[in-house]
Amino acid sequence: MIKTWQDARLKDRTVASPDQLLTAPLSDFYDPTRAEELRQVERRTYAAYKRMVAAAVADPSLGLAHQRGELASGEKYLKIISAFRSPQYQEKLRREAPNSGSAGLAVNSPLRR
Repeated sequence: MIKTWQDARLKDRTVASPDQLLTAPLSDFYDPTRAEELRQVERRTYAAYKRMVAAAVADPSLGLAHQRGELASGEKYLKIISAFRSPQYQEKLRREAPNSGSAGLAVNSPLRR
């Protein structure tokens, strides 16, 4: 099953351009202390995320805490845990953790080709 899922993943590892990114609100992230520069997400991905959250909030059987169609700040499910990292930031992570190998850093980052 894992192989099937991995084979279906998007293979385009082109680095997003600034006009394709937006800074998502802190309230959408699992980590409430996440730095602004680490909250960049692709616009299309963010739009899909918001549609998913809206559908989940609309389903009362899920019991998600929400207000005005948005997840409540204390809700722990369906929050963003990772976002865009520039090639420069990814390279910085690799320099800081040289022995981490691919297991320790993002497998689909633009620098891993």
